[in-house]
Amino acid sequence: GKTTIIKLIMGLLNPTRGEVEVLGAKRRIGIAEKSRIGFLTEENYLYGFLDVRETIELAARLCSHPKAALERVPEMLEWVGMQGFEKRKISECSKGMARRAALAQSLVHDPEFVILDEPMSGFDPVGIHDVREIILRLKRQGKTVLVCSHLLAEVEEVIDDVIIMFKGKVVASGDIKNLLKG
Repeated sequence: GKTTIIKLIMGLLNPTRGEVEVLGAKRRIGIAEKSRIGFLTEENYLYGFLDVRETIELAARLCSHPKAALERVPEMLEWVGMQGFEKRKISECSKGMARRAALAQSLVHDPEFVILDEPMSGFDPVGIHDVREIILRLKRQGKTVLVCSHLLAEVEEVIDDVIIMFKGKVVASGDIKNLLKG
């Protein structure tokens, strides 16, 4: 269910019924809407021969406003705790470090809608704390953040509303505090 929803939001699948509205666009989202989305995939798809800085810069160069995104690279390195590791090859990074680089890639273009698929995957407790702080920072900036996770305990501190799915069907939804009470 969650992967299908992400694919629908990203315009990679068309709905068989109903419609998906993303950033004001109904039906199939276009390049303009996609440029306003940051997406952290569940698995890292990074080039091992690039270093951390090059990895983030690649994403910056591919976005619709590369100059502004390239200027954000140092900030993103700081956000994800990778300053001092800029020259380390992705192939030499731990899973958590590579995950941090992938997270920076998804944020470097300053998206207004951020989709994080299993954002805590591959992190130790310090990394999980850091990701929570990044999500809270994005929320304070007024960003919409969609967190897809199998582990509610890892994300309940940073989410407001929740949809719980089972076998592709919504079984509960609403305010996280109310759902946890009853």
